Amino acid sequence: QMKYENRLEKVFWRGVGGWKRDWLINITFKYPQMIDIKEIHWKKNIKGFPFDLSNSFTKLENHCHYKYLAHLEGNSYSARLKYLLLCASPVIHSPIQNWQEFWYHLLINQTNILFYQTNPLAFNQTIHLLTSNQTLSQQIGQNGQNLVKKYLNEHAINCYWWKLIQQYSKLISYKPVLHQNAVHFDDFILLKSTSS
Repeated sequence: QMKYENRLEKVFWRGVGGWKRDWLINITFKYPQMIDIKEIHWKKNIKGFPFDLSNSFTKLENHCHYKYLAHLEGNSYSARLKYLLLCASPVIHSPIQNWQEFWYHLLINQTNILFYQTNPLAFNQTIHLLTSNQTLSQQIGQNGQNLVKKYLNEHAINCYWWKLIQQYSKLISYKPVLHQNAVHFDDFILLKSTSS
């Protein structure tokens, strides 16, 4: 993994545009030295389908080459926040409005993530906060990575599902009947982990 101080000092984002994201994509033209935000344009190949990647596509692991990462809520569920946090770069997140995962309550502004209001002034203030205090920036990024490693590892996810199913079982009013071919949950998890 690239050391934090050797990363590119830019805010980085790639994704599909849309009315919720257009304002941020347009900011790039005002601050190209600080922001590398590009919309991915999907292009039909010769046969018309499937789509080819645009030239602005970047592999997820290459996001870790940047000091600051943006995560924008879109028109549908965007699953990459946990992977961005693993980069140990501070993630700048637009306000959570519609799409939440079960662990989002663990996100704490200016501790393991940075939330900003969806307007250019608030975004610029957030960037200024990060660039003027590298120690804080690095700590927020490290805290975000630690959150994912602690609460979103395979064991923690399995534990979450186990507890969720236990709590759900308390809500049902009938007695479930075990199917004759049923596999115990623990055995299922072990089979899954040994087969991969």
